[in-house]
Amino acid sequence: MIYSFARLLAQVTQLIHTTFLLLKISAIKTTPPAANHDKKAHLPQHLRNSN
Repeated sequence: MIYSFARLLAQVTQLIHTTFLLLKISAIKTTPPAANHDKKAHLPQHLRNSN
């Protein structure tokens, strides 16, 4: 019982981490180029995401 609860807790924690990671990635991708002060900001979208 305790083991399965620990496994469930680990899965939930992993899910939360994954969700936050995806949110961070989507937040970075939807940031407008003006607010994105990297040197690739002037490149087209497909080139910017290539590396």
